[in-house]
Amino acid sequence: RQSLEVRVLDALSGRQGTDLLLSEREAARALLTELRETLAASRREAEEAVSECARLRTAKDQLEAELLRVTQERDTLRGQLNDTRGVLDDREEEVSHLRSFVKQKRPL
Repeated sequence: RQSLEVRVLDALSGRQGTDLLLSEREAARALLTELRETLAASRREAEEAVSECARLRTAKDQLEAELLRVTQERDTLRGQLNDTRGVLDDREEEVSHLRSFVKQKRPL
């Protein structure tokens, strides 16, 4: 950027005669061409960045949806596990009562 500024200043300073004016015009044209190329490159980079942001946003949305699905599945499985534990506790209590009953009824 500094070299560009230096060249602009050089092109615009010390106007002496028509030869200098012609060289100033050529320098200005060259600088304008360089600026157009720089602007085009910047636009391409900006378009690529916007495209990448859109791709990342889509990936983020997909990951959030997957996280929600997995979280819901986990919660469902936790509920099923708790239900199974409850049933198991009930069965263990029944077995304990049956053992006590058998011990009481068993002749020694």
